[in-house]
Amino acid sequence: MIKQQFFYNNQEIMRIYHDGFDDYPIHRTIYQEEKLSAGTIVFKESWIDTLDLEEISYHCHAEGFLPSQHDKNPYVALCCNYKEFITMDKQWVEKMIDEQPQLFDEIAQYIKKWSNFNLHKSPYTLGNILIFTPTKIEVKKILSKENKRNFQLHVLQNGYGELMCIAKFKFNNIIVDTKILPVQDQHLLESSREWNKGNYSATS
Repeated sequence: MIKQQFFYNNQEIMRIYHDGFDDYPIHRTIYQEEKLSAGTIVFKESWIDTLDLEEISYHCHAEGFLPSQHDKNPYVALCCNYKEFITMDKQWVEKMIDEQPQLFDEIAQYIKKWSNFNLHKSPYTLGNILIFTPTKIEVKKILSKENKRNFQLHVLQNGYGELMCIAKFKFNNIIVDTKILPVQDQHLLESSREWNKGNYSATS
């Protein structure tokens, strides 16, 4: 399991665990430090075998499944299971956003650089602890040239066997058609309804 920590002026402001990356060099550690417009930010990365010895403080937690394009999913092409340990004290985050927007932007860019987590879309994740477990599924979606209402699904990586796809076709963000079907290596998804080009989502 990969452990990533971010510290601002020696205070941990975010921690992310990436589970399921068995090919990570277990003896590798990364330490990066950078001066910001106000203060210093530090990034640390290392390998841990288990969460059992990790100190995790929180008020509540959330968990679930994130599709590949979800705001909190750091993986470009993979869906993932996720768990978030949430702290409720966010006044310092709100103060930074309101009074030091440049500093918040610098912190967000730094976190994006080293973890690919987009803090701009989820600013109040600061102070929380996240665990991501990417699925062993990679799917490519290609719009059909013959019929603009259809698109092809190509399964590039599948560690689960048979997949069930839920495809939602939208017109101006309104769902006009839904298809639920099993998918093997490739499948044509067809819609009889008019929908906006590129305005669709498919979750495996």
